[in-house]
Amino acid sequence: MINIIFVGPDPDRFGKNSNPGGQLTAALGIKNFLSNKNVSLDIIDTLQISFPLPSFGARLLAGFRRVVRLFFLLSFNNYSAVVLFSGAGFSFYERTLMCAISRMFNTRSILMNRDGHFKAMLDSSWISTLLVKMFLKFPTQIVVQGDSWKKLLVSHKIPESKVSVIKNWISSESIVAAAPISVSDPANITFTFIGWLIKEKGLYELVAAVKNLRIKGYIFSVNIIGGGLLEESLMVDVINSNIEDTVHFTGWLEKHEVDAYLRKTQVLVLPSHAEGFPNVILEAMSAGVPVIATKVGAIPDTISHNVNGTLITLKNISSLESSMEKYIKHPDLIENQSKEVLSTVLREHSYEQNLTKLFNLFIC
Repeated sequence: MINIIFVGPDPDRFGKNSNPGGQLTAALGIKNFLSNKNVSLDIIDTLQISFPLPSFGARLLAGFRRVVRLFFLLSFNNYSAVVLFSGAGFSFYERTLMCAISRMFNTRSILMNRDGHFKAMLDSSWISTLLVKMFLKFPTQIVVQGDSWKKLLVSHKIPESKVSVIKNWISSESIVAAAPISVSDPANITFTFIGWLIKEKGLYELVAAVKNLRIKGYIFSVNIIGGGLLEESLMVDVINSNIEDTVHFTGWLEKHEVDAYLRKTQVLVLPSHAEGFPNVILEAMSAGVPVIATKVGAIPDTISHNVNGTLITLKNISSLESSMEKYIKHPDLIENQSKEVLSTVLREHSYEQNLTKLFNLFIC
């Protein structure tokens, strides 16, 4: 029996809230895959589902408890590896400290950084760069979600042999569409956003782009699925812009409801300011939906500009507007790119293939 410690969101909490997010979905994939491999998994839960974040003191206490639990698990049991989902900031330093503790017990540690803010943290100052590089000495292996992230780490003198690229995987329950999208009504293209309604998701830019396109006379629909701090403000903005007939807010939805919306969507829109690789892109791609997204995180490693989607400039309304206009004016692009979307998700984001790569790191 192989024993693993997983430091990340606990999949057993899945279903207790209606918006588990990509981290928990990825963790659920790991748990299911390892269960089928007869691997015993002890979980140190890191699930965070609220905005704004708890106070620093509360997070520090929770982090201390996780570190103590790891120490005791390693003290009284024999493990093959410790696998850690990591973000930026406090999360990064907590997880790499846990990697250092794992070294004390001669246990492999695999750090999986999944936060789009990590690059900014790495490059924010010479002190931050020095600290990050020092703490990255502790993990046995570092897993990133795209080749661009590996190049970033290697450029900062992290040994190439220490960095593995394993792209995010579709859910084991995902059904990839058998055929590309067919645009039945070119006069009414539907765009959909899915995620937290916070400033960092680029929603003010989305509303501004929609307003400009409506002024030009285009008819289309936009679904905004999710909730968060900006929900009320965005609704007021939509009303004041006289586009409430175009933009529809749904709040958080259950997965089967999101899937139903994606089946009626022609283009996913994700103008985020920072991302790792959002799971919603895989959900949309599984349905054959092309993606408009900013060039952040590992997104450009999967979304190829004008091939299976469109990459836009960060915080740029005109870039987003022109990309949406392109699909409205040329709906044939949606059908053509949908074919590439399905090919990409099957080739690069396979549940079985990508988790097998990860499993092989556990047993090295």
